Amino acid sequence: AGQGDEGIQTAEDARFYQISAKMDEFSNEKTPLVLQFAVKHEQSIDCGGGYVKILPSGTNQEDFNGDSDYNIMFGPDICGSTRRVHVIFNYNGQNHLLEKEI
Repeated sequence: AGQGDEGIQTAEDARFYQISAKMDEFSNEKTPLVLQFAVKHEQSIDCGGGYVKILPSGTNQEDFNGDSDYNIMFGPDICGSTRRVHVIFNYNGQNHLLEKEI
């Protein structure tokens, strides 16, 4: 594991978990943005996922929750037999779901 690598292990089914880490404000204009993470579902789940959210600068981490604003959200999504990578971009307050298969 690299410096600063952390994880979260969840134990209770049908519950939301969240952690956050502050990053310096940045721009990736004219440069690809690459963000990678791994999710390991050790138990069999019927419906759920594990997502990363890139939050706007100035987000109050003490109030961070599932309804907090985000710029990008992505991660594996499982519901019944459907398994996909969920990708949503937020632009001007509107969510835009990426419709293609990844």
